[in-house]
Amino acid sequence: METAPNRPSSRRWFTASVLGFGLASLLSDAGHEAATSALPALLVSMGAAPAALGIIEGIADGLASFAKLGGGWLADRPHLRKPIAVLGYFITGLSTGAYGLAGGWGHLLAARSVGWLARGMRGPARDAMLADAVPPEVRGRAFGFHRAMDSMGAVLGPLLSMALLASAPLRGVFAWTMVPGVLAALATAIKLANLRVFERSTSDPKCRGMGTTIVASSFTPEKQTIAHAGDSRVYHFVTAEQRLVQVTEDHSLLNDYIRAGKLTPEEIANFPHKNVIVRALGIKETVEVDIARPKLAPGDIVLLCCDGLSGMVTDPAMADILSKQPDLDRAATQLVDAANAGGGVDNITVILVRWNP
Repeated sequence: METAPNRPSSRRWFTASVLGFGLASLLSDAGHEAATSALPALLVSMGAAPAALGIIEGIADGLASFAKLGGGWLADRPHLRKPIAVLGYFITGLSTGAYGLAGGWGHLLAARSVGWLARGMRGPARDAMLADAVPPEVRGRAFGFHRAMDSMGAVLGPLLSMALLASAPLRGVFAWTMVPGVLAALATAIKLANLRVFERSTSDPKCRGMGTTIVASSFTPEKQTIAHAGDSRVYHFVTAEQRLVQVTEDHSLLNDYIRAGKLTPEEIANFPHKNVIVRALGIKETVEVDIARPKLAPGDIVLLCCDGLSGMVTDPAMADILSKQPDLDRAATQLVDAANAGGGVDNITVILVRWNP
C-alpha cells in the first residue's frame, strides 16, 4: 500500500525535511538577527532619535503578526506553500541587505517592514509543510528540533554581527547579512523540489527512476552564490583575460572516472555513458548540494547551462562566441544555435548574466 506524500509510515521524526527546515531557519535567523544587532549603530550614524528604533521595531513586528493571518489562509492551499516559503526566506534575506543602502530611518522602516511581512507570511506555510513531513505522533519532536535550530540562529546572529563590525565598514555589514538568508532560500527551494520529484517518482510507476539536475545562482554586491547537483554547469567568462572557466564540478559517472585517473584522453572522448549522473534531484529523499561562492570582476559574464550545451559545444567554442558578441541576448542565441549545429540531441538551456555590482 502506498503512503501519502510527505507522510512517512514509520515513527521516524528526524527526516531530511525536518533537518532542511531547521537549517533554513537557523541560517535565516542568523542573517536577520545579525542585521538587527547592527541596526542601532546605523541609526546613530544617521543622527536618528532613539525613538526611531522603537517605531521601526513596533511597526515591523505588528505587520509580521498581521501577515501571519494572511499566511495561514494561503497555507491552507497546498500548492502555494512552497513558493510562499521560498519567497519569504528570499525577501527577508534581501531586506537586511537593503539596510546598508538606506539614506534615512524612513528607508530603514520600509525595508524592515517588507522583510518582516515576508517573514510573517512564510511561517504558516513552512509549519504546514513541516507538519506534513512527519507522522502526527512525533510532530512534537520535529517542531521542537525546528524551534531549537531557529533559536540557535538567533544566538549566532549577534555573534556574527560582532565579528563583522570588527572587520568591515558599518554599511558593508548589511551586505554580508544577506548571505545566510539567500542560502536559506536556495536550500529550501532545492530541498522542496527534490522531495516533489522523489514523491512523484515513487508514487507513479510511469515516473519510476525520474530525476533532474539543478544549478541555481544568486548575487549580492559582494559575491555570487551557486548551488548545484548533477551535470548542469556554471561558467565564468573572465573578460580581462578573454578566458572561459568552469566553476562547478559535474556529478557524473564520467567525471568520477576522470578524477580517479582511470581513463585515457581517447577513452574520455568516446565514453559511452556520458549522460549518467550520480547526483540529482529526486533520486533519493534527500540530496547533497554543492555550494560555492566564487569571486567575480566587474564585466565578467556568468553562464549557467545544461549539458545540452556543454555536451555539444566545446569550451573554446563557447569562449569564442562570448568574446566576439557583447550583446548577451544574441550571444545566448548563438550558443543555442551552435549546440543544435553540433547535434542538438538534448534540451538546451542557457542563461547569461553580466556582473556589474
